[in-house]
Amino acid sequence: MREFLLHTLHSMGMAQPALPWWFWLMVLIGIISSTTVHEFGHAWMATKLGDSGPREQGRLTLNPFAHFDPLGFILMSVTTLLGMPLGWGKPVKTDPDKFTVVGRRAGMALVAIAGPVMNLVFATFLSVIVRLAFGGYLGGFPDWAIYVFVGMMIATMLNILVFAENLIPVHPMDASHVIAALLPENLSRGYIAFMQKYGFFVLLGLSYSGAIGWFLLPIIKFLFNLLLPMLPPVD
Repeated sequence: MREFLLHTLHSMGMAQPALPWWFWLMVLIGIISSTTVHEFGHAWMATKLGDSGPREQGRLTLNPFAHFDPLGFILMSVTTLLGMPLGWGKPVKTDPDKFTVVGRRAGMALVAIAGPVMNLVFATFLSVIVRLAFGGYLGGFPDWAIYVFVGMMIATMLNILVFAENLIPVHPMDASHVIAALLPENLSRGYIAFMQKYGFFVLLGLSYSGAIGWFLLPIIKFLFNLLLPMLPPVD
C-alpha cells in the first residue's frame, strides 16, 4: 500500500522524504470512506432482498458515523501503513429468513458481494473525477484543489485494495460467504464452522507467507492502471 501511495506522489512531483501531515489525513479519510461505502453496500443489498433490519438500524446511509467501528478503524489504519488494509466497519446485521427475493443462502452471498462491489463502484466514480480534472476537462482550479484530487487518488487506491482483499475466500473476508453459499449444505456447515474458528489465523498465515500478495497484486495493479491511467503504470 505504501508503495502505491508513494508512486502516486512521486509521479506528481510531490514525494518527500517525510510525508506531510495532509497526506496522512487524506489516508484516514480514504479509510473512513472505503469502510463506509462497503458497509452501505451490505445494507443496501439486504434491504433490496426484503430485510428491513438494516434500514431500521440506521445503516442504509452514507453517514460514516453509522458504520464506524473503533477497533476496526484502528486496525485498518495500522495495517494500511504496514502494506495491506485489514479492518472493518460496524458489521451490518441482517436476517436471511426475511429475504423475499431469493433464498437465504443465495441472499447471504449477494449481501456479501455487495460490499466489495460498492468499493469498486466508488473507486471508479472517484477515478472519473480525477481523470477529468487532470485531463483539463474541469477547467482551471485553485492550487488547494490539487490536494483534494490527490486525496481522491488515495481513496481510489484504498477502495481498490478493500475490493481486492475481500476476494480472499477466508473468514472474515466477504468471499468466504460466497464460497459457503456455493458449497453443498453439508460441506458448507463444516466450512463455516472451521472458518469462524480458524479463519483469522489462516488469513494471518497466508499474509505472512506472501500468498495473499501473490494472489492480489496482479488484480490490484490491473485496476490501478485501468482507473488511474494518468499516472505512470505500476509494474
